Amino acid sequence: MQTFFSEAEARSAAGAAGLRSLFDEAMSLAGNLDVVWGKGNMEPRFIIRQGGSSAGDLVSGWASGQVGVYVAALRDIDDGKQRLLDRLAAALGVPDWVEAKEPTFDAELLERREVATAMRNLLFRMAGLDGSMEGHRWALFASPDTYRVEDAVRDREIDTWTTAGRPMKIGDRVLVWRGKGRAGRRGVVAFGEVVEGPRGMPDHENPYWVTPPGPGDVEDRVRVRYVTPPRLPLWFDEHEDVLSGLSIARERGGTVFNVTPEQWEAVVAATGGWPQRAPVPEGTQLGSDYCPADETKVLTSRAPFDEVDFEKFERGNYGHAKTQNALADFLWRHGLQPRSPSPSEPEYDLAWEVGTTIFVAEVKSITDANEERQLRLGLGQVLWYAHLLRAGGRTIEPVLVAEREPQDPRWSAMCRALGVRLVWPDAFASALDRRNVTSR
Repeated sequence: MQTFFSEAEARSAAGAAGLRSLFDEAMSLAGNLDVVWGKGNMEPRFIIRQGGSSAGDLVSGWASGQVGVYVAALRDIDDGKQRLLDRLAAALGVPDWVEAKEPTFDAELLERREVATAMRNLLFRMAGLDGSMEGHRWALFASPDTYRVEDAVRDREIDTWTTAGRPMKIGDRVLVWRGKGRAGRRGVVAFGEVVEGPRGMPDHENPYWVTPPGPGDVEDRVRVRYVTPPRLPLWFDEHEDVLSGLSIARERGGTVFNVTPEQWEAVVAATGGWPQRAPVPEGTQLGSDYCPADETKVLTSRAPFDEVDFEKFERGNYGHAKTQNALADFLWRHGLQPRSPSPSEPEYDLAWEVGTTIFVAEVKSITDANEERQLRLGLGQVLWYAHLLRAGGRTIEPVLVAEREPQDPRWSAMCRALGVRLVWPDAFASALDRRNVTSR
């Protein structure tokens, strides 16, 4: 394998990088898709297939730096995948590309975000998974007899919800359903976005429980940031035509329910659309002049785990400050102006602009003991910052900056899959320059 990528690197560095990203993405789906090796220059070097025989061949990578797509096999799978195939063709700029029997394209095109996204979605659908960039959609149930959900939505920006064993992840969106309870109405009282992935945590100190769980009641829970369009709530008796198809509307127990894309779009449309907060329109000044982090100020905490303000603690950490300033210095050396957030913007660590693109960065200090927790937290934060800053006419690129290279190599594939650039000081030059982050 390494020999192949070395050969491809010698032919085209950009093409080799594209092939590597395709290979890594397929390997992340091992168990759902197979990756097999070919023999030489005249045959595909690796093939991504569904099932154990060549009849399931779907996508191939060639030593010439080309990606091959088996259109006929993909068309035979189902119409949904054909639509994804059309999107890949559109991203490549050749709408009639799918008319060819086995078309190919330059692997270096996978370095373009829209092409990488279309290919990733296609791979996930081939694997039978929902891997869209926008994430999954869920409905969360709350009975007013056990949880004062309307008060929580009104008072809290971020709340904690059980996953009930469902594969919820950062970036997933949810609708929050208030059950009828002993009396009252039922319907959608809020939307939300998952900003921290599942981990075992208690929830007994949450003041909105009517009867709180015990301190030892530790479940996999996620943190959800509430979003409340002005037309909410949507009560069932007033919007039965939109809400009756939801499985949560027929619930007889349970707390987490699937929502189909069509159902989600209908419910969001009924509220007037997903609200865009804190946009940065064209021509608007981003943030304020960069304020260097204080590398001499180190915060420590003897508080219990649940009482620690991790945001404050992290930003006072020496490793965080040193890494943040190192990135700012790197940007200055390349003629770019790092920016600190203004009071009206989300609290990113720093940001910079290249043309009409805004790069927003979250910095995380990491140790062997806290690497996973820190990177999970940082990934959720930077995705949320990007969402808040996104607006018409501006492209937002989220950047997760680690103090050092993560020990777990899966983080690189995870961030690529979510459209996040994962970098660390030793990789600033190669990762940022190679992706044209610092070129105007």
